[in-house]
This record gives sequence, C-alpha cells and structure tokens, in this order.
Amino acid sequence: MGAMEIVPAFSTKFNKQTELSTFMLIYNAKTDPTNNKPDVTVEYNFYVKQSGAEKFFNKTNPQALNAQTLPANFDFAAGHQLQSGQAVPLASFPEGDYRLEIKVVDKLASKTLMREINFSVSGS
Repeated sequence: MGAMEIVPAFSTKFNKQTELSTFMLIYNAKTDPTNNKPDVTVEYNFYVKQSGAEKFFNKTNPQALNAQTLPANFDFAAGHQLQSGQAVPLASFPEGDYRLEIKVVDKLASKTLMREINFSVSGS
C-alpha cells in the first residue's frame, strides 16, 4: 500500500519483544455536506483474561478522522480511503491472554461498529 508493505500475522501468539500492529480501511462513513468529510473516531481497548474473567487492561488514545485531522483535499469521491491503525509495543503486557476491542464510531451517522481479536503474549 503505497511505500508500505502490509504482512498479515498468521498467528495470534506474540512475543513481548514485538508489537501488535493493526490496519483497517473504514468504508461507507457518512460525510458532512458542508465540507465532504467524515467524522469518525476509532478506539482501541485491551482486556486481559484472568481466572475465567476479563478486565480492562489498557487503551490507546482515540483516533479522530474528521475535517480537522484529514488532509484538506481528502475526498471519498476522488477515491481517497479512510484508514486507521495502531502499533502497540507488547513489552508492558504481562504474559497471558488478551482481547483487543476496536470500536469505530461514525458521529454523523450515529452508528458504531465493533470488532475484536483474541491474542496472547509470551516472554519468548
């Protein structure tokens, strides 16, 4: 994708010395008729699984994709894509099992979409 190569992880087991990287394209976001820009927020929330239960562990800062943060020439009609992603170092994650919850909020359409992935972190 451009100068960047995206290589999918075929396993959900990660080493503490690596990072968990995500990338996604967001489709069909509603646009503001005055500036033709979407108003979307993406949140990444991590939960740790312990003793058969799950509790909140950490989160990243929400990503805002809107008229203030997108390039001035951003235009869906011109084929531009709405992208989001994070690279989270796993060094601070204790060994164990986790769930990443990705929440996409389209503020103009008043709609929310959530996706999740389970993964584990080991010391080696």
